[in-house]
Amino acid sequence: MQVFFSSAVEELAVQGIDYPCPEPAHNIAAGLAVGNLPILMRQAAGDEIFDHGQAKDFQFRFSPRVANGICQLVGETLFDIVLISGELFPLVPADRLSAFLTQLARRHDPELLCLVRDPFDFLLSMWKQQVRAQLFTQGFEAYVAEVLTGTQPASMLTYFDAMADMGCPMTVLRYERLRENIVGGTLQALKLAEPGLLAFDRPGLRINASESASRTALAIDLLQETGDPDLTDVVMRTLSARSTPAPAPEPYDPNLHARILAQFRPTIERINACLPPEDALATEVRVQDAQPLAVQETDRELARVILAELARPSSDQQQDNRHPALPMGFDPAVYLLRNPDLVAAGVDPISHFLTSGRKENRPWRLRRDVPAPSTGQGTPRSET
Repeated sequence: MQVFFSSAVEELAVQGIDYPCPEPAHNIAAGLAVGNLPILMRQAAGDEIFDHGQAKDFQFRFSPRVANGICQLVGETLFDIVLISGELFPLVPADRLSAFLTQLARRHDPELLCLVRDPFDFLLSMWKQQVRAQLFTQGFEAYVAEVLTGTQPASMLTYFDAMADMGCPMTVLRYERLRENIVGGTLQALKLAEPGLLAFDRPGLRINASESASRTALAIDLLQETGDPDLTDVVMRTLSARSTPAPAPEPYDPNLHARILAQFRPTIERINACLPPEDALATEVRVQDAQPLAVQETDRELARVILAELARPSSDQQQDNRHPALPMGFDPAVYLLRNPDLVAAGVDPISHFLTSGRKENRPWRLRRDVPAPSTGQGTPRSET
């Protein structure tokens, strides 16, 4: 959905809708779309830096200065509707978010749109995303345990009550009901379902596909084995580029599900009060046998092949195309491996890095200088 908004800025503008500060193309191509809120924050705060690796500090960055800046940006727009999108929004402390919405409501009519989904599937998806970003490097059961103890926030379950208490009009949608056409369903809920927007190409369906639980578990195994986040990232990206995962059922643990439902039952009931009865979240475990989480052997074997390939000496192209402006150790083959959208575009890696890749802070090395911890929550990654 966030990829769609960033890609359809002109089409939205024709309908009188402003989507300010769309995400850069290289973020979208890398599947790192998190909405325009972080970029709005950076613009509103002047020179303050905000990037994907600093998401854990998000709550400290939504300062009164940022709130004032965003309100000013909204006030200066020539459009009737302004969309601010971001799965990071719930991480803003309730008092700051409430103050921001109150300030915004003095001149405008803010509304909140919240997508909810089955709590077990929601946490499974959150776990995959956190592992993909290397902000969490343990198994799903460990992730659920940290959510239940409050160590890990889970936006829908942890923050829904606070957002519902802010007195701002809020529309709640069931994700599973919109899964086949989440953009169209969201546009309809926003009363923006114009034919031109509904017909717009949906690049997010190809770019930001969810990783399977099996491959997420494989990423954890590789990270623990190698102790190298960047090497793991390259292997997993190469694996995704070379092979489509074989169909396999997602894991299910009724005991974990029961603990999630027990912990968040009041919040789930409050969510259900905002939904039509047919869209209500389940309040009991499924009539379904346990499905263990296991790594598919075909993926594990291909990962071994990729690791062996990466263990070979640097490509001959590195020696043949040495450029004085390139950083020491730059390998064009590794640069392409770490930026698969460039392979699809057919660009020359050296020319791209020198003209734009360096400015975009594109990753170009296989390994970092400092090894990352192999368990627990990861630290923000340095790519340069």
